[in-house]
Amino acid sequence: MMTIDEAKQLATYFSVGSAGYILDFTNVTWNIFTKKIVGIEIQNHYGGSKGVSFQKFLLDDQFDDSLKNRLIQSLKGIMDRDKKYESTEMNPIVQLLFEEVFKEDTSTALRKMKFSS
Repeated sequence: MMTIDEAKQLATYFSVGSAGYILDFTNVTWNIFTKKIVGIEIQNHYGGSKGVSFQKFLLDDQFDDSLKNRLIQSLKGIMDRDKKYESTEMNPIVQLLFEEVFKEDTSTALRKMKFSS
């Protein structure tokens, strides 16, 4: 379960200095992206800005952590592939959250793997 502060920290990190934004998504592209990744148009579902809707999604117990992790990983993947985000500072809280998100993804993948002899 993510805390309010952790959700705010992630939203701030993905806002890249523009509060209320998530990367360079428009309202329309954010809804298309979140529908594709998690199955709902987050901003239409929660209202508010992209950043606020992202925070509300992360705090909503209705959705499984694996779905939230998928969205976080997808956003981080965009940042890792696009040079314009290279200088984005990552604070220690966000770093720890990423470690948890990516660790869970690895352990889930390992549990689903079938090993044969």
